Amino acid sequence: MTETGNREISHKNLAKHVFERFVRQPAEKISQLTEENRVLTKENKTDLVTGLPNEKALFDHVHALNGVWKRSIVESSGESKIKGTAIALDLTGLKKVNDGYGRSMGDFYLKSVADTVRENIREGDQVFRLGTESDEFSLFLPGETDNENINKLLDRFDAKLREKQTKYEDTFPDINFSLSFVAVKYGDDRSPMNAYQKGHDLMGQYKRRKQEESGVRGLSVGRTIIN
Repeated sequence: MTETGNREISHKNLAKHVFERFVRQPAEKISQLTEENRVLTKENKTDLVTGLPNEKALFDHVHALNGVWKRSIVESSGESKIKGTAIALDLTGLKKVNDGYGRSMGDFYLKSVADTVRENIREGDQVFRLGTESDEFSLFLPGETDNENINKLLDRFDAKLREKQTKYEDTFPDINFSLSFVAVKYGDDRSPMNAYQKGHDLMGQYKRRKQEESGVRGLSVGRTIIN
């Protein structure tokens, strides 16, 4: 091979080396880091037991929705175009499952109920779990303020949970698969933030009152809708 041919091969090898080291490998590294960041971001806003968006995602959602509501109030002279319902949901008997059957079965029960809610809401509705040790969820129904429709949704949850109770009656023979609900509407006179806070505050009050009256912790407090 001639000296010119050797120089051409050497130049090609050098170019290949430069491409590998300074172009392809960094690009692959950036792609890998981007994917890792995406996974970490998803994990940071996802409850690991239920797969639902977690409390961090909930606060981001509430603040964003509240911001849109405020702009709507200003632009529409006090009449918000942002209306809907925020629902506090409380899972009945989670502590009883954890104490009687172990934490892993408690997680199974929690995920089973969370799946029931997720599978029976409309596209655009959003449900979140509050905290890693919590038996409460928060559900937002954008645009929905009709009591009949809200009750139909809650009836559907109750019916599906009864089906699951029948399915798992051998696993949890003494556990009542059920949710308590406090639904608070938002719109012209109440912000989404206020509706969310009011729903969970009332849920806490109802649970404490029920426990004081019965002497039993974790009983259902039924269903309340606040206009």
